[in-house]
Amino acid sequence: GCGVPGLCVAVSKPPPQKVYVTDLNPQSVENLQHNITLNNLQENTTALIMDWCDKSTWPQEKLDYVIGSDLIYQKSLVPLLVQVVSGLLKPNGKFYYVAPESGR
Repeated sequence: GCGVPGLCVAVSKPPPQKVYVTDLNPQSVENLQHNITLNNLQENTTALIMDWCDKSTWPQEKLDYVIGSDLIYQKSLVPLLVQVVSGLLKPNGKFYYVAPESGR
């Protein structure tokens, strides 16, 4: 992706201290970094290669919010997504997700 949801959060007022935009694909993360630079968001936004199956690639601190857009394409990945979100959020953290109505 292009990171539109995360970049929108990064420019919100007041701006958050830290925003991570992530993908597993290195080319996508290069594109994320390009869009961070294009919009001058380097101060509070970081692009990361994140492998859901490798916790060492996850942000080290727990997060207040996780937002996701069209993250899964197979129903069998739902338990992994739940595990990742649970592992990233602070207690009482919030997860916001959007997906096509087609059931993904």
